Amino acid sequence: MIACYDAEGRITNIYHDPVPEELLQHLTTIGTAFVSIDSLESASDLARNVYIVDGEPTIRPEFATAVAVNGLSIDVSNIPAGSTVVLLLDAGTPLEIRHALTVTAGTAAITLDEAGPVRLLVTPPWPYLESTYDFDL
Repeated sequence: MIACYDAEGRITNIYHDPVPEELLQHLTTIGTAFVSIDSLESASDLARNVYIVDGEPTIRPEFATAVAVNGLSIDVSNIPAGSTVVLLLDAGTPLEIRHALTVTAGTAAITLDEAGPVRLLVTPPWPYLESTYDFDL
């Protein structure tokens, strides 16, 4: 299979084998960067978990964000600067976005006024992987 990627290494498209020679020629002609990848991962997992560095598939790094829950308060620390933190409450289907903020200082504190199931999404800058935390308050 081949993976096309942008200047930041994000995989933008995946073509499964057999890849026609005409497609490779077309991608080269239009200036699309691509690399051959031997992987057993699904295309969606590959696009989520891998990026391209110097023409080589590389596992995207994780960031060790810490989450502490105390009653209805949630403290999140060790957040990369520029990350987005989103808190979702189970208020029916789909989940309701209750808080969304961009973090510049590495920490976030959120206090809710009601208990229930909560999902916290931390989306750091590229190329770090997004982290998801589910818990009940």
